[in-house]
Amino acid sequence: CCMLLIDSRAHASFVVSFDFENGGVGLLNYSQFADFNVIDGSVDLKGNGFAEIYPGNGLYVDLNGSTGQSGTIETKTAFDAGLYTLSFRIGNNGFYPSSNSVTVSLGDYSEVFVRSGTVNFDLIERQVLLSSSSKLRFATPLSDNDNTGIIIDAVSLTAVPEPSSVAAFLVGTLLLASRNRIKRQGTMR
Repeated sequence: CCMLLIDSRAHASFVVSFDFENGGVGLLNYSQFADFNVIDGSVDLKGNGFAEIYPGNGLYVDLNGSTGQSGTIETKTAFDAGLYTLSFRIGNNGFYPSSNSVTVSLGDYSEVFVRSGTVNFDLIERQVLLSSSSKLRFATPLSDNDNTGIIIDAVSLTAVPEPSSVAAFLVGTLLLASRNRIKRQGTMR
């Protein structure tokens, strides 16, 4: 589910979090994400005791579904131009020690991540500047079809406020604090 914590273009600051929890039920060849479309192949929703790879982490997505066709997921929403912080957790399907990869892309940003063997979730954070409206995509190679793939979870996208917006917010906060201090001093006399 997508959780919009703050949505205010005036402040140019918002956070979109994707948690993949689906009511706590894991399923093979899952495609009913609230915020992502499966656009190639298949993906599995694992965890919470179902094909558990990373115990205690809720549900997460195995990008190489159980149909023998590696998957790609893409956000249903396109994000406006601007500066963002992208973060997500990534691991490997620890049931098999094979090497797996995923290409993460958003606008002009594209990076390949490779994981082998049994590894813990790594937290990845990147600053991404979008020059135009773009969707976030996690794509596995079509040749990677062994039913065990890269695991992703805890995806979030945070807009970084424009410096002028931050400055205006700070000036407003300082003026308000100063006004309140003057009022308190006036009532103390």
